[in-house]
Amino acid sequence: SAPPRAAGLPAAPAAPPEAEDPITVQYRIVAERLSPLTDKSYFQILRVKPDSRPEQLERSHRYLLRRVEQEPPDDGWSATRDLLSEAYQVLADASQGKRYADLDKSNVAARMAFEAEPKVERALKAMGTKRFGESKFLLQWAGRLDPSRLDVPTHLSTLEHFSLANPGRVALEEKIYVLDQEIARQPHDWRIKLCQAVLLARAGESQRAKALLDVAPSSDHPLVLQALAALTR
Repeated sequence: SAPPRAAGLPAAPAAPPEAEDPITVQYRIVAERLSPLTDKSYFQILRVKPDSRPEQLERSHRYLLRRVEQEPPDDGWSATRDLLSEAYQVLADASQGKRYADLDKSNVAARMAFEAEPKVERALKAMGTKRFGESKFLLQWAGRLDPSRLDVPTHLSTLEHFSLANPGRVALEEKIYVLDQEIARQPHDWRIKLCQAVLLARAGESQRAKALLDVAPSSDHPLVLQALAALTR
């Protein structure tokens, strides 16, 4: 136990609280913004009804965007804006909107699985631009929406590696090996292949990295840009 303090002497100042790392801070801010929306459907997020007309949908989307944009920008600001756009893009599309409305009526679990896919896509883009806290929140949300997804645990593990300032050569090679196994298990998942391309580029394996980049849906995907940047170093 600590020795007794001499009478009349002031107590030693308390140790200052440890500062949160930037990723934890970003995660917390995003969670504060998005957590109230995680149990809501796209209709509820945009405050419309399934039978709302296109002009009503657009008006509500623009109104909510303006409200977000009037607030001081932070890490949760862009994540909220992106969620509004995600919901609007689905409901404004005649085919997707009808499918979503049908699922909302008849199969809530399938509707939630439908919502998980764009969360994963947004998470990987956030990972590619080093918004790791936002990426983590979105991946966890996707995992709750659709627990059957095999890719979410893989992406969360990859995110943890990506967020390390200097993982070291051994850790890099170990992660490349793990993703090779995941690609064999999930051969059609182009996002895992893009993550692997980034790691291979960092490891100097340019030919393997370039071969995997061909699966990208667009040449300006953040993970593609990150891999290309690593290849030019």
